[in-house]
Amino acid sequence: MRNISLDKLKPGEIGYIKSVDMNKSQKIRLSEIGFTENTRVETLLRSPCGDPLAFLVKDTVVALRGVDAEKINVAL
Repeated sequence: MRNISLDKLKPGEIGYIKSVDMNKSQKIRLSEIGFTENTRVETLLRSPCGDPLAFLVKDTVVALRGVDAEKINVAL
């Protein structure tokens, strides 16, 4: 397995969350919407400008800015 940041996943790729490198309040917010360790995450699409990105997490579509997605590490 290799680890990359979430923003590097291409549409259709699947990864598993390994860590979230954000401040405590941001980590809590993301964990409340499903971004927890070992959770499956799939990149659905990127906007034409590349930001935001849409992800499927626990049967929910979540849009994140690229600067936030790059702080989430996933294993392929």
